[in-house]
Amino acid sequence: RILNCFHTIADLDLLSEDDWISGSSSGYIDTCYLKTNFKLLDESALELSCRVREASISSDISCECTAVTVSDQKTKSFLERMAALGFTGTDLIQLDDASPTENFLLKELPAFVFLYKKQTAFDFILCGLQSGDGAQGKVPFLLAEYLGIRCISNVTGISPAGDGSLSVISQRDAEICTETVHGPSLLIIGNIANTFLRVPTLRQRMQSRGQKITLYHEAELASSFPEELNPATTGTVRLTNIEPVLQQEILKFFEETDASKAAGVLFDYYKKWI
Repeated sequence: RILNCFHTIADLDLLSEDDWISGSSSGYIDTCYLKTNFKLLDESALELSCRVREASISSDISCECTAVTVSDQKTKSFLERMAALGFTGTDLIQLDDASPTENFLLKELPAFVFLYKKQTAFDFILCGLQSGDGAQGKVPFLLAEYLGIRCISNVTGISPAGDGSLSVISQRDAEICTETVHGPSLLIIGNIANTFLRVPTLRQRMQSRGQKITLYHEAELASSFPEELNPATTGTVRLTNIEPVLQQEILKFFEETDASKAAGVLFDYYKKWI
């Protein structure tokens, strides 16, 4: 049984400079009208799960995949897509507090999934390494720590190995490691080429129309938080300021033919930036 934890983010590249400037003082930029996409590495993880399920069917191995997301936005369309692609479980953990300037604590996401997993046991949990908006890369490691299970990072390939195990390929510094992994384990998916999530056919969408999306509420799960994970005691993180990053190239041309003098000019120039 495979659990995919995925996250959706607004396409911030569609924001104009005026949008960034208008939100810099309040710390809030309205992104409700922007197109929402899968987090890139989560998309790779979802596609890998689809490939594992297909390979398991051809090898007569039982494989169930579940997709879960924590969100305060309308992500049901993404879960409906996962149902059409063969995910037998599609769950949404709904955040009750959708305050635009208050982000749920970094610990809160793994805490939600921690409590969610206590209700249903999974052999493997798949997460993307980091998101395109925060890019902190801490959530999967915190989740593995809270669950007390093995964690393998920078995974670049998985395939069924029989007997409830997976063959896992991971990148470790200057070497590639291939090993047979038994559950429960958390696999952190790294950057993998050609793992864009497939698009379901119209027939697949029609066949999955009756699949129910299970809804969990924040208050329902938070009532049984362990003390060290309780957001009431750990506090919150509040966004206080936003500034646009000016992405432009600056070209400097120095007219100097003597090599030693040119080196001195460049050295003086670099000292301004070091």
